[in-house]
Amino acid sequence: MSVVYALNVSEITEAQLGETIRSIPEPLKEKIMTTYTMLIEKGKSEGKIEGEQIGIQKGKLEEKTEVIVSLFDEGFDVPKIAKIVKLQEEEVVRILTEKGRVK
Repeated sequence: MSVVYALNVSEITEAQLGETIRSIPEPLKEKIMTTYTMLIEKGKSEGKIEGEQIGIQKGKLEEKTEVIVSLFDEGFDVPKIAKIVKLQEEEVVRILTEKGRVK
């Protein structure tokens, strides 16, 4: 980690960096690259999990939106819809407005 930090904050040129990397003993290079690869994989995994969570939240909101519109079309009033879907009335009105059901 400290190597990466040092490289990020230094003003080393690409040529100097290449020369420095070539001078590192092979066993240490392998450890550095293994650590780097491990950090990259950890970042990818965390990004995937975060993306899945965002997708789940979007799916839930889309489902609620469909329920809200259906209930409204069936004649339910906004306070009742809000209670059923467990949202604030303002949010229900916003969704109905977006879907062109109220103005």
